[in-house]
Amino acid sequence: MWNFLKKNEPQTESRRRREENRGVQSPAVRSTQRNQREIKRQQRKLKREKQRAEKRENRKVQRDLKREVRKLEREERKIEKEMRRSDRRNYTKTSATLQQHLVNLRKVKAICNAVRAQAKENEKRRATKRGDRPPTQPTESLVTLMRNASEVMGAMHKQMPPEQLANIIQEFQTEFERITEAQQLIMVHS
Repeated sequence: MWNFLKKNEPQTESRRRREENRGVQSPAVRSTQRNQREIKRQQRKLKREKQRAEKRENRKVQRDLKREVRKLEREERKIEKEMRRSDRRNYTKTSATLQQHLVNLRKVKAICNAVRAQAKENEKRRATKRGDRPPTQPTESLVTLMRNASEVMGAMHKQMPPEQLANIIQEFQTEFERITEAQQLIMVHS
């Protein structure tokens, strides 16, 4: 009969202890637990987003490296072709310059392939050890690898700037055209 008074009366210290012992939680404790669960859920979501962003970044680096290697291979074939032409025409200076550039180009290509292999290895490690380390570590190592590769490429460009190589190739082509014209004139007059 007096139960309605118990519900409406202010909570006393002893009543609160009894409810805690029975497992009844106050609204403040429940909302705190709810907030903690929400925070954990958001942290997991952020972790997944970081992992996705890292995967995207890694794929982008892989594509860029692959593109760079293909570009270097095209350049290598072009230089080899020009070297064969200059060897046939006995242009020793041009041939020597092209050989040096070819060696440097192959070094850069090897470095790019090594960076690409290390990037793949980092991606495999990251996939197998998801929770063991923070997701930014592979990205940071890729950044350092890319920085090293760009420094090597910069050093190669200092030794033989691309503009200078283009000028040498253009000079070779003009000399080649002049010589073929001269040979045609000699054949016509003889």
